[in-house]
Amino acid sequence: MDKILQKIIPIILLFSNFIIQIASLKLSANNIKSEKENKEPIKIMCIGDSITDGYGVPGSYRKFLYHSLTEKGFKIDMVGSKSGTITIYTNETSGETFEYDDDNTGYSTYTIKAYTGRNGIYETLVDTNCLSKKPDIVILQIGTNNIIDNHDQDENNKDFESLLDYILENIPSTSMLFVTTIPNVDPNREEVYSWFSNYRHSPDWKTLYTDEVAKMKVDLALKIFNSDITSIINLKEKLGKNIRYANINSVLSDVKSQLKDGVHPNEFGYKLMGDYWSEIIYKYLKEEYNPLPSISSFKPTSINTVKLPDNIRNIFHAIYSKNGNILLGYKKENDNNTYIGVMDEDGTNLKKLWGGEWKDYYKSNGIRLMPFDDNKKILTGDYILECLPNIDECEKSELLPVIYPNEAVNMPGVYFVWSEIVVSPDEHIAWSTLSSIYENVNFLAKLQRNEKNYTLTNIQIISTLGLIEYEDEKKNIFKKTPIRGGEIKQFINGGEALTLAGAGNSALAKSVFQNLVGEENYPLTNFPGYEETTIISPDGKLGIVMTTRFSPKTSSEILGFLPRPLSVYTVSKMNRYAYMYGVAKVRSSREGNIGPAVINITESLSNESHMGYDLHDDGWIFVSPMSWHPNSKKAMFSEINRKSQEIKNSYSLF
Repeated sequence: MDKILQKIIPIILLFSNFIIQIASLKLSANNIKSEKENKEPIKIMCIGDSITDGYGVPGSYRKFLYHSLTEKGFKIDMVGSKSGTITIYTNETSGETFEYDDDNTGYSTYTIKAYTGRNGIYETLVDTNCLSKKPDIVILQIGTNNIIDNHDQDENNKDFESLLDYILENIPSTSMLFVTTIPNVDPNREEVYSWFSNYRHSPDWKTLYTDEVAKMKVDLALKIFNSDITSIINLKEKLGKNIRYANINSVLSDVKSQLKDGVHPNEFGYKLMGDYWSEIIYKYLKEEYNPLPSISSFKPTSINTVKLPDNIRNIFHAIYSKNGNILLGYKKENDNNTYIGVMDEDGTNLKKLWGGEWKDYYKSNGIRLMPFDDNKKILTGDYILECLPNIDECEKSELLPVIYPNEAVNMPGVYFVWSEIVVSPDEHIAWSTLSSIYENVNFLAKLQRNEKNYTLTNIQIISTLGLIEYEDEKKNIFKKTPIRGGEIKQFINGGEALTLAGAGNSALAKSVFQNLVGEENYPLTNFPGYEETTIISPDGKLGIVMTTRFSPKTSSEILGFLPRPLSVYTVSKMNRYAYMYGVAKVRSSREGNIGPAVINITESLSNESHMGYDLHDDGWIFVSPMSWHPNSKKAMFSEINRKSQEIKNSYSLF
């Protein structure tokens, strides 16, 4: 095999006086005034129902939030419609004791807005005028009682949006509203069984449902509610409102052990919630007291070439691990075996995880290295490599095949069973199957470990292959449909969304966001030329983009100006030619630049002129993959030098 010269570059996105952090989807009103320097207390208002109030557990999550932030050195003033006192909390098990400020706006039994038999948080905010206390931070969690009542979801959405609008209109322009999903519940627990009676029979009462069916209905209602409010929050965030999304179910994940009665958290659950909010607020406050510039004006302080051990002759894949080390697939000098290893970022301490003759299990696109969140497994595409006790301290490894479904393996005209593949935090995988007939089909499935392999369950097709559809066939009027048929690139939002190659306002390839629990689908970039990959940083603020935006001669921008649906009949069929001209040919011989570039996700979504910063190194051409360090301050990508046949280790400073 010919030697391929690759340069694996970590982009150290560090600045002399600040860390690159772009406030999530809101720059213009991005700070609690830094001149406070935390001399004045930071006012926090927690708004919600009994979970905020602390049903059965006084102080709810609020006491842990207050204690954690004050321990970090912040002066905190909890404010609300209900003025409490400084209260003493004592942990009955550990004996730990601390004081907390009990002021809040949490009301047991309340819904979003009032309806028959229920009082509403919206009306309470209006009647008490508590937002006149000018909180710097508002935390909102509301809707559980709406779900308990099986209240109409369209009404829930309308009421929820009205509530958000009221809060945003009545808090200071420098304040921030944090809004979370509502927790999952266990409706068949004895303590709350009767609360969910509306799910246990048909609307006409002629059919009674089993407990299992009732739970399925409750779970579905919760999923729809959380998906809908997520879309509402994200849309307002994209429009520049001072609002941020949170997902409390990322920590409240076990309804059996973390809920007191099937609805309300127990002490352990509230502690998890408090720690969760403390981390989110702490990160936010660190941003606010360190005002940051637009990414449009920055340059990375350094671009460093990773040094490779002397006996490595070819790196074919390199990516950051969950612990910030480098996972790599490689070949050795005078050795045709394939190796997978992990090493420190400076190229030292290379540890072999697996080595031997590689046998492709399917007709697929080579080898990928996708680490699982448990830091014990790596998805290679055809296989999963298991490492015990973990990747960094691996003493024993085993390579187990992944059995793909017949729908992908035997698809007519199949070219690659998988061309791109990613793994989510909850161990779902998504992959793209390429076919000469169906072009690209994206699948989603849950992994199941067996004795000698992994199989896939709950298999779904998540592509939308149609480009347009008739709105009025008689009048020949079309409407746009989201294009979700491009190759999958990355799981984001905790596995609830994907980035993939799709289309924006034209049919030329773009990097696209696709929500898996809702219908949300939009381009991540506004550049009219060809670009198909954006890898978003773990904090969601930056993106590394494979792009032709800094290569005018090969960008195919002109094709991006023809709007859909007309472009369906023209540009969509030319994507492969745009790729060949602007990407494949540049990699082989044509003069050009395919990035990568680093972009500010916020500005990219809202500012059509945002170009980001070109990371391309003259004489080198970008190839996959791209990845982010877990701390979101570094990104790594690979480049090929077409002229040299030697491994080049370089270190550059800016």
